[in-house]
Amino acid sequence: GQRARAQVNKDFFPLTTTTMDILVKLDNARTYLLREVVVVAEAEDRYRPPNAPASRFTYCSLRRQAQAQSRAHDQAAAVLSALSAASGLPLRILRPVGDWEHALLPIVSASRSTAVSPPYLSASTHLPLLGGKGGFGTLLKGQSKQAGAKTTLDFGACRDLSGRRLRHVNDEVKLRKWRDAQRRRAAGLPVDELGELKTPSGIRNWHLMVPGWSDSAAMSNKGRRKNERIMRREVDRWTSEEERKRMRVQRKQ
Repeated sequence: GQRARAQVNKDFFPLTTTTMDILVKLDNARTYLLREVVVVAEAEDRYRPPNAPASRFTYCSLRRQAQAQSRAHDQAAAVLSALSAASGLPLRILRPVGDWEHALLPIVSASRSTAVSPPYLSASTHLPLLGGKGGFGTLLKGQSKQAGAKTTLDFGACRDLSGRRLRHVNDEVKLRKWRDAQRRRAAGLPVDELGELKTPSGIRNWHLMVPGWSDSAAMSNKGRRKNERIMRREVDRWTSEEERKRMRVQRKQ
């Protein structure tokens, strides 16, 4: 069986080496003419002999098609190497665009007596980027949970469902509250300075809710009381400074 199969391959699949000029367009910008690219094709057309059995001819056709596909794969690699030599670019960054094997299949399957026009191929460059496999965000999240790590209280770079930065939304709320307080002061109405500093989140100058993924999303009552004491001391200091300024103005008058 092996001897008969070798005889079939020898009779039905003789190959020859020819040269051909192939055009390759790189990155849709420059076209390279690859001259005298070596092409391995069949030597001549082979037809089914009159007395050959049908099973043997079917096997030969499938075998012939498989060998043509293998030659097309090797031919695509050879064209890519020729493009690397013509363009001066390393082979590792060149990638074929489209199915080169399908485009080169008529060339490697045609015989010398069949005229086949050279294909017009396209290629692109892919520059590799140095980097790791990721996991940097997980590393930062693990470090934030360690003892002594500083709790994140700045959420201005986050976005809401509308795509707006939270710092912009928070600034609008803060400006609206400041204008209301200024209007009450101008009208001579009492203003609760400590109430103006308090926020629903418990964080200074942050009038929005805290994202759920944050470690400070659920601030304890102890932390809220601590922040309230700090703000109360600041209000007392501001009040005393305003009283001193008012007394200085009265003395000058």
